[in-house]
Amino acid sequence: MNMKEMGTIRSIFAVLSVIVCTACAARAQEIFCPDTISVEQKLSQPVEGWKGSVSDTPNRFMNVMIYDGPPEQMASLVPTKEGRQGNKEFATWDLRPTSEPIRESWISCFYDGTNAVLSRLLPKDATECTVTYNPRQKGGPGYVERVTCKVAMQPKTGAPKTTP
Repeated sequence: MNMKEMGTIRSIFAVLSVIVCTACAARAQEIFCPDTISVEQKLSQPVEGWKGSVSDTPNRFMNVMIYDGPPEQMASLVPTKEGRQGNKEFATWDLRPTSEPIRESWISCFYDGTNAVLSRLLPKDATECTVTYNPRQKGGPGYVERVTCKVAMQPKTGAPKTTP
């Protein structure tokens, strides 16, 4: 085999490697909690000697929690990995099933100044979620900078796949 043929064979293997790796790779999907929510709050009972009122300050996004199953079942997951990259902190949750039956993973968004919570089902094929934090904003608005979930690539079939 001459050098030209070997180069052609190497090129073919390189292209095949890229195709195979692309087919089995995961894609990242960013999850966005709304920055603010509006809620209606009131005192459930008057407090003797005090006048109750409600602030019109917007309730800002503060933090997230990942659940194994619907949030009302209160099965919050502990991050499988935590650390620091540069000046950012991160927490990663491994969502791959460890036992049967396979449960649904949910994410909940928590807001400052209220107990109102927004929750949504994560894509069924999500394998892990990573939350990136800005420690300079600890506990305040902007503390969570990004929520990214890796979603396993599914082989293409006739019907398009939808996620909630």
